[in-house]
Amino acid sequence: MLISEGSKPAIMIHVNEKFGGENILDQICHGIEEEGIPYEVKVVNGRDHIAMAYEACQTSRLGVGIGITEGYIALHYEKLEAESPLFCISTHEDMEKIRSMGTNGARLVKRMPFKNLRE
Repeated sequence: MLISEGSKPAIMIHVNEKFGGENILDQICHGIEEEGIPYEVKVVNGRDHIAMAYEACQTSRLGVGIGITEGYIALHYEKLEAESPLFCISTHEDMEKIRSMGTNGARLVKRMPFKNLRE
């Protein structure tokens, strides 16, 4: 387990260092905030959104991680297989759907029904 003793309970968000979509990151963070769950953003050197999300959930004391690259966003949970994230969407989706990725990460922590990402 990669969790350090000093880490606070929070959803971990790993963002590719070359990712330039701050409004996308803002929407995800707002979705988490609306559900009242803390989060932490870390800039990493990664290209695979799923691997980044898996690593993020492994370092989260809440067991939930989000990985963001220039093309995709993945939401992962510590109890899932590394190659099987809970949700994946394109960064080109509408902002409401992108915000729902953050909301669903928080709802995973709260054990509440997810927002629909298919429409």
